[in-house]
Amino acid sequence: MAKREKSYRCAACNFRLHSEAYYCKKCGALVDPTQAADARKVDTSLITRYNRFISMSPFSKLAWGLLIVAAAASFTYFFGNLFHASTDNNSSDTFVLKVETPYRPFTCSGVVCHVSLSIENKSDAPAVLTGDAYMRGPDDKLHGPADPAHATGRIISYGNLYCQKNFHITIQPHETIQTVGICVEGINPGDLVKQVLIKDKSGRTLVTTDLNIAVPQ
Repeated sequence: MAKREKSYRCAACNFRLHSEAYYCKKCGALVDPTQAADARKVDTSLITRYNRFISMSPFSKLAWGLLIVAAAASFTYFFGNLFHASTDNNSSDTFVLKVETPYRPFTCSGVVCHVSLSIENKSDAPAVLTGDAYMRGPDDKLHGPADPAHATGRIISYGNLYCQKNFHITIQPHETIQTVGICVEGINPGDLVKQVLIKDKSGRTLVTTDLNIAVPQ
């Protein structure tokens, strides 16, 4: 298939040019590509791109259509996950669990990975949250609280309840406790962490947030 020739516009007045144009019909500027190459610019307008798409062969249209659908699906999946990681997913009547910095949530050191959470009491009464934080890996296995001493270096130098197990937090009505640092072991670089959740001592899930972001390599 022959390569489709690009469309051009006049750099001076943005008038659309014919491929063989010598002067711009609108402003009179010299636009001959051999004498004034900088006088032309590639036409990237939406209408030109649409017209080029319409004139494509059915096979090319199908290929571009599949690419656009795949890109749209990826966009929806990624930003949908970020939305769930930073909003209430209605997993609890009392608490809202959010991942701070959902675009880049992980800080890892050796076998230990750290994530910072914020926990909100959305009820009208004081509430106590007692439990441990876990991450759900790509095989649905839960990775539990880690000992920060197993890390190869500093993970993070701040955080309330940093890497503590069995935390016990009293949260006032509509109060948010920020930067609750949790650490887990066994999540490998490149693994997709599907979910962050808090469980009580009996194993009952108290509150969750979706994540679906891979641990950095």
